[in-house]
This record gives sequence, structure tokens and C-alpha cells, in this order.
Amino acid sequence: MFRSKKNFNKIDKCRSLFLLFIILITLLFFNTNFFNLSIEKNSFNLSVDTNESLDHNVKISLGDSTLFEGTEESLNITDIGNLYSLNQDVAVTNQEEVNLSYYLDNVHDWKVSKINTNIKNVQDTREWVNNSDFFSLEFPYRNYSTFDNYDPPGPPTHNYTDDLLNDPGTPANIDNVIYSRTASAMRLHFTKIEIETDWDLLFIYDRNDILQFSFTGRATDFYTPWIKSDRLKITLNTDGSVERYGYNIDYYEFYNESKNYFDYNSSWGYSSNVATNNFGSVQNDTAMYVTLVGEPSRPDPLDDMDATYNEDDYVEIYQNITIPRGAIIDAYFSFDYYAEYAMDSNENYIYCEINNERIYSKGLGDIVTLGRKTWLTTGNINIDLWSNSSKLFNDIKTNNIINISVGIMSGASIIYGGFDERFQQIFMFDNISLVLTTLANATQADINLTLNSNSLIDGVNWGSSYQNFTGTWTSNPILLTVQTSSPALEFELDTKLF
Repeated sequence: MFRSKKNFNKIDKCRSLFLLFIILITLLFFNTNFFNLSIEKNSFNLSVDTNESLDHNVKISLGDSTLFEGTEESLNITDIGNLYSLNQDVAVTNQEEVNLSYYLDNVHDWKVSKINTNIKNVQDTREWVNNSDFFSLEFPYRNYSTFDNYDPPGPPTHNYTDDLLNDPGTPANIDNVIYSRTASAMRLHFTKIEIETDWDLLFIYDRNDILQFSFTGRATDFYTPWIKSDRLKITLNTDGSVERYGYNIDYYEFYNESKNYFDYNSSWGYSSNVATNNFGSVQNDTAMYVTLVGEPSRPDPLDDMDATYNEDDYVEIYQNITIPRGAIIDAYFSFDYYAEYAMDSNENYIYCEINNERIYSKGLGDIVTLGRKTWLTTGNINIDLWSNSSKLFNDIKTNNIINISVGIMSGASIIYGGFDERFQQIFMFDNISLVLTTLANATQADINLTLNSNSLIDGVNWGSSYQNFTGTWTSNPILLTVQTSSPALEFELDTKLF
């Protein structure tokens, strides 16, 4: 009996120890610090946080049939996997959509229930000048009428009369008046024009007696620039020695209010501190031109005609641009130009200004060296090379207005004698461009940045936004489709998949 009882107690004790061992293994298995899992796949990080709630006062039963005693809550075991990709550089245009792909670990059968996105540093790059290459019109109206300086009662020659001296500031000796009642702008076509070079001049005035164009020398099949007037007056100023052929006009052309070149290009304005008001196309180009006219004078009857320009006289075309943007990150401008008339002197120059601050200029003498009557270009001139950029964009805010202008300016008050083409400076401008890279908000009307066709939510700061998605994604790849109405948009994207 003693031996049998001793054996029974030893067996019972072993059973109790075994039961305690099983319970300890079970508790260890559910310990919150038991495992941490980290997976790298396709350059993305998959981190897994395991969180088990074991806040129970677990009572171990001494019996064989139960593990817990009393009423207990079930164990809360949650495994969360985060697939994240940070600082993704995304570039998209309004010509395309971009699909961003995210791949899960198929081996462990992961599924996605939520996608969080955060966007920062949204940079919009676009051309801001409207109608930068200008609109063209149908052919203008044409009136075939002959005008010349031939006077039948005079001698049997076409040559103009000598010694027609007059003050260029006030038209005298008016030879012809060409008038079109409905015209908003006119130009004349000469079959032949021959004026003694530099000594005699043909002047064309508008209806307000403002000198618009001077000519000396010879030409055939010649058009004047467009002049904004319904009436043109032609006079001659000669020195009283040599008589030339003069001129012959076979027709003139005009636009009226129903076909107005200037209305078609109404996004552009005209500004000048001198009376000349010409701008339009020259030689049937769609470009716009400006004219800076010198004041002709003859200091001595024995001298040829001079031309006077006053310092800071200018003529320009301009455009006001509303830019709903944050900070300016980068910028460049460019334009093409054509010297119809240009004096070989750098006192006068063409220029580009933004908000009345000059950012570029080039002397006419340097342009003449490159060549008159040929298209030239500035090329893209980055903001780092601008003459002045420090004060242009510091205070730019939503719907800020930027003024951009190009034109001709006189840099000194000088009387010019002996220079070719000194009587007026006429330049055509075309393809004027101002490209700004700015911080932008995703919801702006001209940005419309979306993910999977869903609008984003703008952040507190310019250029930041976010959007969250919930659902169930079970197959690879998971796609985020990016779209925008911006011509060129770049941003940084942080994506987390849960």
C-alpha cells in the first residue's frame, strides 16, 4: 500500500507540471513582443505591427476540463501591414494620365483596405502669355485708286517740285489726302517711290497731323506699315536742288470695324509716351510691330535731314496676366524680333519688362550687326540671367497681375545725322513667351489634380494636398491614376497602403 500510494502522488505531480508547462507556452505565444516582421519588396517597405490585447486576469483551473474560470472577453489579435512609398517624384501633363503601381506580397496573401496619400511641392509649369504668336486676319479690303505727285499743269515730267520746305511737325505742301470713312487702319502700296536719299523726305501724317512714317531713298512694290487712322496725308520736304521721280500709289488697303486687326488681338495693349500709335502686322506677317519715329529737322539748308530722339521715349505692346499661384520657383522668357527699320546705334534699344522692371535689352546697333529684315530670337533667357529679378515675384499671391511688355526705347536725347534708317525704328515682335514654374494648389481650375478621378483636398500651405481611399484591393498591381489639366505638373507623393 505504501509503495502504491507513493507512485500515485508522483504521477499526479508530473501531470500538474505538464499542465503548467502548456499554459506557459500558450502565454508566451500570445506575448506582444513575440514577433516583429519587416519585408522589402519592389523598393517598397512592408512593416507589420502585431498588437494582441491580453488585459485579462486569467485564472488557471486546476481541473482537467477548463482553461479559464469565469466569464472572459475573447482575445483581440490584430495584424496590420503598412506598404509605403515615400518621396515619389511624379510628372504628368494634360496630354496623358499616369498610372502608379503598387505590388503586394502574394506569398503571404496580403489585402489592402485603405490607401492614404499625401502630396507636397506641387509645381506647375506653363506658358502665361495669351496669343503669343498673334492672330491673323483674312485679307483686308482693297481700294484701287491712283495717287502720285504728278501735276498735269506742270512741266512734262513726273518729278516732284523742288524747294518744298516745311516744318515736319506740321504738314504743309500736302500732296494727297487718302481717306476711307470706315477704316480703322490703313496702309499704302507704292508701285514706285524715289526720293533723294537723306536730303528729301516723304512724310505720311494721320488725321490728327501726327507724323507716322518718313521715307527717303528708292523702292518698288512697297507697302507702308499699318497706320491706325481713317485718313492719311502725304507731303514732301525737299532741299531745292535735286528733283527725283517722287511716288506712285496704285491702291490702299484698310480694315474697318467689322474686320479689325486690333480687336482680333485685343489681349494685347499699346503704350507709348510719344504720339505715334502704330502697331499691327508688317509685310503680311502675323507679328505685331511698334514704331518709334524721330523728329526730322534740317539745321542748315545745306545739310541733309537729321532725326532727333528724346531720352526715355518709348513705344511698346503689353499684356496683363492674372496668375493664381504661390511662390515662383523658376522662370524664363523669349521672343522673336524683326528689324524692319533700325539705326546702327546702341543708344536706342529693344527691351522686355515685367511689372515695369527691365529684364532684357539689346542695342539696335548690335541688332543691325546681326542683320536687318531677318527674324532673330532671344532664345530662352532664364531668370538667373535677367537684368533684374529680385523684386518681381516676392509678393506674388492668388490672382496676382503681372504685366509683360516688349518695345523700343530711346536711351539718350540725341540728334542723329548721317545714320541709315534714322528717321524711324520699326520692329516686329512675335512668339512672346513667359514661362513660370510656380507652387500650385491641386484644386485650382487650371490644375485639377486628381487621383483615381477623385479630387484632392488642399493642405494649409501652397502646393500641398491629400486624399484617403477605403475599400478592398486583393490583386496586383494596385493602381493610382494621376490626371491634371495643367500643361506640365510635378509633385512629390507619399503613399501608404494598409
